[in-house]
Amino acid sequence: MPGCKFPKCNHAAEGTWALVDLCGEHREAISNETNLYYRKKINQHQRYLYHQISWLISWSREASE
Repeated sequence: MPGCKFPKCNHAAEGTWALVDLCGEHREAISNETNLYYRKKINQHQRYLYHQISWLISWSREASE
């Protein structure tokens, strides 16, 4: 099993989020953060966890910047 792609995480990946391998803890945390974003509880600049892996997401706007 590949490793979690979140910076400084040494855990094994348990699944993917946006096609990025993540451990269970980071996958759940980013999922929760994303839910807050789409419910308009936080804005794009407050998506700290997402921004840590956005460069790995092929369709992310930040990946092309």
